[in-house]
Amino acid sequence: MIEDENSLVESVVGEVLEREATHDLVELVVVRHGKSARLQVFVDSDNGVTLADCVRLSRAIDGELEARELFEGAYTIEVSSPGIDRPLKTEKEFRRKLGRTIAVDFVDEGRKQLRGVLREVGDGTIKVEPKKSEAQVAVLDEIAEAREYI
Repeated sequence: MIEDENSLVESVVGEVLEREATHDLVELVVVRHGKSARLQVFVDSDNGVTLADCVRLSRAIDGELEARELFEGAYTIEVSSPGIDRPLKTEKEFRRKLGRTIAVDFVDEGRKQLRGVLREVGDGTIKVEPKKSEAQVAVLDEIAEAREYI
């Protein structure tokens, strides 16, 4: 039942974000405490995420959840950006980091970490230019984790 409810909540949040057409859902976490719940909604956009964006989206999501009466008990909604330390997963997330320094760890533990400026993203690959060597191409499926490097 909880699995179905989580899918329904994710569907509602996705519908609201699609209707608002300003931000993408990065991750949705539903944490339950007895009969109450906390929804953590992580969003991003090409223009970043402002506090005003978070307030507006939170109200829109709350309105839709209330209209559909999805929760029996009390719930809270937290809308925020995913933060700089969140791993990059999709091409869209990588595109938002073009021109920035990233660190890439590979599934193949024998392959050395790649750190450099993200120069290209597309067709399931990224191109990273380290400071002292030629740019290297990495296939997204071969990446265990990638993050912006500060």
